[in-house]
Amino acid sequence: MDIDLPSPAHILKSRQMQFVHLICLLIAILVQRKLTINNDPNLPTRETLLKRRRVREELLHNLSNGGQCHQLIRMSEQAFKKLFVILRRDGGLRPTQRMSVEEHVARFLHIVGNGLRNTFVSWMYRRLKSTTSRCFHKILRSVIALESLYIQQPQGDVVPKEIQEKNRFFPYFKNYVGAIDGTHVRVKVLNRDAPRYRGRKGYPTINVLAACSFDLKFTYVLTGWKGTASDSRILKNALNRDDKLVIPNGHYYLVDADLPHSTILMAAYRGVRYHLKEYSTRAPQNARELFNLRHASLRNAIERAFGVLKRRFPIIRIEDRDKDLEDENPIMNKQKHTVNTGKKSLLNWTELMDTAFVDAMSKPDVVALKTKKVARFEQMLVLFARDRASGENAETAKERNARFNNTTDIKIESISEVDSLLANNDVRLENQRVDDDEDDIQVVSPTPEQNSSAKKCKTKKRKLVDEVEKEVEPQPQPEPETFETKIMNAIGDVANAMREGNKIFERAYHHELTGDEIYQELQPMGLEAHEIPDALMYLARNQADARTLFTCPMNIRKDILKTMMGAGK
Repeated sequence: MDIDLPSPAHILKSRQMQFVHLICLLIAILVQRKLTINNDPNLPTRETLLKRRRVREELLHNLSNGGQCHQLIRMSEQAFKKLFVILRRDGGLRPTQRMSVEEHVARFLHIVGNGLRNTFVSWMYRRLKSTTSRCFHKILRSVIALESLYIQQPQGDVVPKEIQEKNRFFPYFKNYVGAIDGTHVRVKVLNRDAPRYRGRKGYPTINVLAACSFDLKFTYVLTGWKGTASDSRILKNALNRDDKLVIPNGHYYLVDADLPHSTILMAAYRGVRYHLKEYSTRAPQNARELFNLRHASLRNAIERAFGVLKRRFPIIRIEDRDKDLEDENPIMNKQKHTVNTGKKSLLNWTELMDTAFVDAMSKPDVVALKTKKVARFEQMLVLFARDRASGENAETAKERNARFNNTTDIKIESISEVDSLLANNDVRLENQRVDDDEDDIQVVSPTPEQNSSAKKCKTKKRKLVDEVEKEVEPQPQPEPETFETKIMNAIGDVANAMREGNKIFERAYHHELTGDEIYQELQPMGLEAHEIPDALMYLARNQADARTLFTCPMNIRKDILKTMMGAGK
């Protein structure tokens, strides 16, 4: 049966109309999107955006040229400019479309230099809190990337000038390269993990082990150990890590009484006056006291280094945070200063208590208990392993940089590990928005009913996973079609129409087979050599028969070809 095919002019006109229809739909989408954005009450106006930009420009101007740099971020203008140049050159920091490197660094210094909260800094710079958090971690990574340039372990080939230039230290301490000590930094952890972080400070902390030279420059830093871990465990781990604490052969580090005395660590005499304030009223009486006095004078370098660091960056200073908590909680402030009247009162650990504890631990009866074998220790270790401090998250800056540069080895086995990686900005979800250019979009806070529902859903989400598989979910009600949905459906209809038009066009104007194409199709059909020229000539004259033949299965083409040629004759 013959098929009435449309004329070429009709097909061309139909395709032109389809293209016009498609263009009109695209214009309608753009107009509708523009109207939606303009009518959205949650989005800021252009005047608001310009006002926010002027606020940020004024803040950066005051830091760079206004003479208020030291008051705002506790850093001179020259140091501030030099810092963001170094971070951009050596730390890999790059500006975004709407945020410069100067603003990145300034926001970071506002947080670490003044102890400001993320919410306040976000309001001050008129940015989203999530953007401020990403900015903070971005700068933190750039600062850690500078580790190889500024943290260098001593080689021991030069006597420190702090020892060489003072007769009371030289030549007695000429082989000492620095001092080692630990400090606690307050952290916020989950309630179930808090006991392992809460040591004698009374609140969760991490124990940071650091070594510094006598000119107050840090040479090694190991962070991440939980607050209940002892300094000796952390030091033992530091000496056996991949990025380990290196002590040159024949040289020593000065340590306090909490760390063991060994061939590479020099501790003071136990049971003898040690702290500097104990010698303020009475001079040393013997050789051991004289050694302890000079030992304490040199080892005080690590204490002063910690003091300078915490005064410079209040975000890691515990004393200020304690004061803030007392101001917010008058009950805690009252209990701290009450005398023991039958109720539990807060007790601060002092250096005198440290000395008394060390003296008690050095008694012969106590020393004998240190080497006494504990029955069923391995079973007890397994039983209480969760409550025992570990160094699973401990790492140095070099190890952290290596982890940043090699993210293919991350192994995830639980939801909690994913949450931990997201909290530390170690990974990002594929659909997580990371563009800082959308900072000016305001997010409407959910209502209390929505917050309550979200919390209930979060606590029961693991149970619902198993229950949903067993229950039959009700069919959702179809939502009314929006303008955008109608447009997308219309675009799909236009695309289908264009596809059908292409098929009709191909049927109306078939491709003309060449002699070479016909010959390539005839070769695998198994024809005799003298039969191929006749078949080629026949199919070249009858293009319709050729197209029909080459769409048939290969095993019946030879018979069909002979039938066609016989009928033609």
